[in-house]
Amino acid sequence: MPISMFYERPTALNRDQHSAVRLKPNGLDFSFAAGVNSVPLAGVEFVEAARSYPIFFLEPQDGEAFPIALLGMASGGNRFVAEDGRWRDSYVPAFVRRYPFVLADDSTVCFDEAYAGFSQDEGEPLFDADGKESEFLKRTIAFLVHFQEEMRRTQEFTAKLRELNLLKSWAIQTTGPGGEPQILDGLSIVDARKLAQLPDGDVTALFRSGALAWIHAHLLSLGTIPALTTVAANG
Repeated sequence: MPISMFYERPTALNRDQHSAVRLKPNGLDFSFAAGVNSVPLAGVEFVEAARSYPIFFLEPQDGEAFPIALLGMASGGNRFVAEDGRWRDSYVPAFVRRYPFVLADDSTVCFDEAYAGFSQDEGEPLFDADGKESEFLKRTIAFLVHFQEEMRRTQEFTAKLRELNLLKSWAIQTTGPGGEPQILDGLSIVDARKLAQLPDGDVTALFRSGALAWIHAHLLSLGTIPALTTVAANG
């Protein structure tokens, strides 16, 4: 899973070295995400995200499967970030909202040192005068920890889908701005036919874990594909 997406110089946060660092309000500027056409998505986000984006699964040969929100038809094209950096009227995935902070695998808090929003003169302080975590930083860390926990739950969810052999390959076919055919492949979705054929015990287990609701939200999200291709055609 591309956890380090967006981060140019991820640096471990150190209360001694970064005691004077502040984060300026970004004014909801999501320009940093304009160059990607998908981002990882936690299962707990499916219901809300399904109103805006098609939710797919990627199944890399050398790693675990994971869900994504598809943000554009072409590589390097996020159709939900406007020219002024504003995120068009839709749900903003937590993967995007956590930037410029991130938790490393060992739970070390890191930040993108290359992000232009950091300052020593204005914005939210990361540490107070005593060198303790500011309230802003505490809230940020709580968000990062919650996100990491939800991504672990999501990994368990996708592993279960593979165990039950519920994923199947999928491709989107559409027409480009010049009328040329475009195909976006390498995606996977839940096979609704196989889902309906599961033994009752497996269905009950999916329901009690909350996974069945996530599956239904994923399947419903596929109804947003025509709107996404229209946005792509209109830029």
